[in-house]
Amino acid sequence: MANFVLLVDPNPERRRRFTATVEPELPLVEGLSSCRCESGDFCCLWAAPERAACSHRADENGAAVVWGEPIEGDSDKRIDAEQLASRWNHQEAKTIEAFDGFHASCLYHPQRGLTVGSDILGLFPIYYYGDDEVLLVGSSPELFRHHPAFRPQLNPPALISILLLGHPLEGETLWQDVRRLEARNVLRWQAGKKPKELLQFALPLSKRYFDLPFSAHIDLLSESLEQAVKRHVPSGRSYGMLLSGGLDSRMLGGFMRERQLDVTALTIGQATDLEAECARCVAKELGFRQQFSKVNCEAFGEGALLQAKWMHLNHSFALVHDWPLLKPIKRLPSPVVMGFMLDCVINARSIEQSFDPEVQAPTFRKMFAILNCFAFQPEVVRRLVRTAELKDLVDATLGRIRRIYNSYSDYEFQRVWAFCLNHRSRFLAGCAPWDFSFAGTSITPAVDRRLVTLGAGLPAASLAERRLQKESCIQRLPDLAALPLDRNTYNAEPLKPRLRYLLRQYLQRKINRLVGRRGAQSAGQGLERRYYYRLFDFENPGWKAVRRLAESHREAVEDLLDRRVLDELLPSPDVRIPVRNPIAETEGLKTLVGLILWAKDHL
Repeated sequence: MANFVLLVDPNPERRRRFTATVEPELPLVEGLSSCRCESGDFCCLWAAPERAACSHRADENGAAVVWGEPIEGDSDKRIDAEQLASRWNHQEAKTIEAFDGFHASCLYHPQRGLTVGSDILGLFPIYYYGDDEVLLVGSSPELFRHHPAFRPQLNPPALISILLLGHPLEGETLWQDVRRLEARNVLRWQAGKKPKELLQFALPLSKRYFDLPFSAHIDLLSESLEQAVKRHVPSGRSYGMLLSGGLDSRMLGGFMRERQLDVTALTIGQATDLEAECARCVAKELGFRQQFSKVNCEAFGEGALLQAKWMHLNHSFALVHDWPLLKPIKRLPSPVVMGFMLDCVINARSIEQSFDPEVQAPTFRKMFAILNCFAFQPEVVRRLVRTAELKDLVDATLGRIRRIYNSYSDYEFQRVWAFCLNHRSRFLAGCAPWDFSFAGTSITPAVDRRLVTLGAGLPAASLAERRLQKESCIQRLPDLAALPLDRNTYNAEPLKPRLRYLLRQYLQRKINRLVGRRGAQSAGQGLERRYYYRLFDFENPGWKAVRRLAESHREAVEDLLDRRVLDELLPSPDVRIPVRNPIAETEGLKTLVGLILWAKDHL
């Protein structure tokens, strides 16, 4: 969509020097066009693809910029820069209107100051730094260091959070005094005052749907998804779509088919992958055109450098493969519809994962153990960090994690749902819409207040194990429920298989027993056919190349990390690291690689 930076600075010469320095750096990938918007002490610069949705206006009375397609309230009306200025300029600071849809927006007024906001899930990244005279805001903190008012210093609490969870907490970043705007908050700033965040849209946790029968929950979800697709994916356009073999994208595709939309789907991976085989069946049933594209592992190194430079480990470093995917996505019509975050909003796999049989309920202890398996255990972090200050921060950070968790609700399952939605989901699956927006406009129907309100008011029995979503697909989209379903395992059994599928599987099992093959070997002589397992494999050629990029820069983190422990956890690229789960068990190691690559240029 856009890589942007804006500043409010009363010194015109500083503004001129800053903008002249950062403008050439804004196009973080090829094919982006640069734009600017100025009014008085305010200047905003951005780089975006030509087909990205963007509007702006500026005059002596102020300026407004909108990236993406904000959607008004419960309607399907889009808000552009002119309408944003008309609305926000006439609203009290504490009642700034929130919009649905993946987007970011800013409004400047010479007397009232600056207002900056984004989507209600906080997926569009917004960072800020400032005092009572100068304010810097951007989709990345990277360019702030070019302003003379900025003093880059490491923020130790953020480092410990990243090592424990894979991401920072409470808007912190690796730089002191640089914050990421929290989900559902709006940033407000006026000359003479420091920047502050105001709650714009409260997470609507409730018991609203607890007393309804499960059949009513099914109707609510089907209706909410139908309305979300109608609002976010209006008729009259051709669309691209990221179509996996999973449940989220097939359900969105089913509701798009009902509206007779013109869709070209893209499935990532090899045509022989299990995911691709499932997606092929879905695309054929939906009547969508379909393209396939392999991931270019040779581009992982370039993606890693982009990720380290621009994301500062605020997004999961395991996602370096997002950047090579821009090329095949550019071949799709724009906008591109994506199912990311849908399962996080209307499901909660973390609920069943956090269930503790000893107390017959989800618990913080179990939830933290699940999230921590993607990073490093507290005792390992204490060994890894070098100074007493950093070691002491481990217990303090664990306390903060528990405090945040406890603050959401009186119900344990809602605490799990909210914590994961605001943290791991936001910084993993929630990164893709912004990353992929550099190929065009991203549409993410999960960023819809009706869906969020539904997810926040459902009981655990409907949310957990994807029970509600599965049954909704079976009842509303039975033809799609009868097709093979990707679960990122070798079990692709449909939600409601037809008789011929069951018969075919029965015969295949008989054949497998006769030839003495099972599982992956029966499908490909030992070849890994699960796309994500190959993609995240720390030993694949792409990740080997990324590890080699970092190998000669280990000294960049020697003031922070114990070199002996670092080498023990992350040996040289030539050493194979034995793991049982190549996705979960290597994410923390990827974070270390990202930290080294970040530190070499920023510490």
